[in-house]
Amino acid sequence: MRQLAALPPVPYQPEALGEALRQEQAWVAVAWVGDYILARQALPDLVYALPAEGTLLWMEHYVIPRGARYPEAALRLLNYLLRPEISAQITTRSLWATANEASWSQVHLEPELQALIFPPAEALSNAELTLPLSPEAEMTYNQIWEQFLRDRSTSAPTPSASPAPR
Repeated sequence: MRQLAALPPVPYQPEALGEALRQEQAWVAVAWVGDYILARQALPDLVYALPAEGTLLWMEHYVIPRGARYPEAALRLLNYLLRPEISAQITTRSLWATANEASWSQVHLEPELQALIFPPAEALSNAELTLPLSPEAEMTYNQIWEQFLRDRSTSAPTPSASPAPR
């Protein structure tokens, strides 16, 4: 953990990812494919790779809060957004994948972008969805994170020296 804490901080700002890489504030980054596509505008030689060892899957959720003032209107909006032709338009314009499989054939992008947004199944064979932690695991996670922040605040990063292993 001390090795991570000794690294110079690079705030995660998806819109500034390409600039941070171009200015060599970072040489590698973990990014969602949409962030990579944006970063590639600033750095055309940027390469995106899905690790064979696996990666995290993510998803967005449409929800209607229990106390919503106009739940019927919200439901109509969700039904509209989930229509295959609308879902395909959203993906085509935003360059973010959709889980709405009925819309996939209606997404029309350059083949390279299509392959990034919808990677082949074999590229995701080791990918995992993160699920909510149990209360005990959440507490452990928070303790580790707090320790990381404490270590980070007391370490003085020096670019020329390697941090000592813990």
